[in-house]
Amino acid sequence: MSPASIADGLPGWYAVVWADASLYTEPNPKFELPVEPEQMYPLDLPETLIGRHSDRRDIHPEIDVNDPGVSHRHAKLMREPDGTITLIDIDSTNGTRLNDIDVEAGVPTPVTDGDNITMGYWTRVVIRGSPE
Repeated sequence: MSPASIADGLPGWYAVVWADASLYTEPNPKFELPVEPEQMYPLDLPETLIGRHSDRRDIHPEIDVNDPGVSHRHAKLMREPDGTITLIDIDSTNGTRLNDIDVEAGVPTPVTDGDNITMGYWTRVVIRGSPE
């Protein structure tokens, strides 16, 4: 099953997240691309943080990625009152791209079913679903 089709047919919104080797175009010898299965996260909270976990800094994102190019608090997906989802880059160090276009930090950007979000060295997030 392809990552983008994992959530097909399920109600609501989901984020399908994986380490996409095709994004890691300039390998850094200090970092190794993780071999992890795709993860599916329901977007059922008002705000879903995407980033890297840090006990020391007390940061526990709902979508915790294993990518050193992703900030601890990188981006968030917001459930709007009308049931739609928006993406906000939280002034991340390396930026966020939506469908290969840079997202301006702090500006809520609507996302729809099938949209691709990329960040860091190798993280890809595909949005699946629709307003309930």
